Amino acid sequence: AELSGPALRAAYWQTLRAMRLMFTRCRLVHGDLSEYNLLWHRGELVVIDVSQSVQTDNPRALDFLRADCKNVTDFFGDRGRATHLEPLSTPDLFDFVTDQTDDDLDASIER
Repeated sequence: AELSGPALRAAYWQTLRAMRLMFTRCRLVHGDLSEYNLLWHRGELVVIDVSQSVQTDNPRALDFLRADCKNVTDFFGDRGRATHLEPLSTPDLFDFVTDQTDDDLDASIER
């Protein structure tokens, strides 16, 4: 389904939150994250195809994460123009996901 307005914004922030939690708490990088592996169900994001994820100590983990960040930024950037959603740049998203500070995640996302 095509998301717009508030639903698109919610999906974007939930995607960022999921990426960061996977990296910082689960020590995983999806490795194939794109709109094809994100489902929207009753106002909640569901990340699928997590079984091919790699652990963060995998030699290619950061390369995979950069690709995930680019895919997410491109997808939400393309769709967000009409709703004034301005996604983080790919490098800024990478920095956000890999940030190891234990601050309030929801407050970090809203900054």
